[in-house]
Amino acid sequence: MFYKGIVVQYDAVDQSGCIELVKDQRIVYFHVSDFPNAEIQPQLNERIKCLVVESEDSLKANCIVRLDIKNSVQKVDPYTELLAEMNKAQSKRLSRKSVLTRLRLLNDTEIRHPSVESVESVESVESVESVESVESVESV
Repeated sequence: MFYKGIVVQYDAVDQSGCIELVKDQRIVYFHVSDFPNAEIQPQLNERIKCLVVESEDSLKANCIVRLDIKNSVQKVDPYTELLAEMNKAQSKRLSRKSVLTRLRLLNDTEIRHPSVESVESVESVESVESVESVESVESV
């Protein structure tokens, strides 16, 4: 059964300390290795939950869970940062590739006008500003 408690003493040299259980005020001993992230030192008055194991002459805490979120934040691993950067770069590349593919599709679906081989005569012209003379038109 998990018991709630508060860290009342911690020795950084020995990396051990005491937890006072909230329910019955018993003192339970712990080692920093019992915490999920041993790199973060326990803080005085930090709230925890733990299993209590009876040893030869004392009670020991086991499977300690930190209840204060601010104290349990883990350091970001450089490897994790590297993976995040790689994913970000790949995401940019894929989005750029997607845009280029869409543009290519738009260019392929353009309306294509058939070419005019020859014109014998023009009967009406709706919008021409000025034409002096047209001798011949080879290809358009």
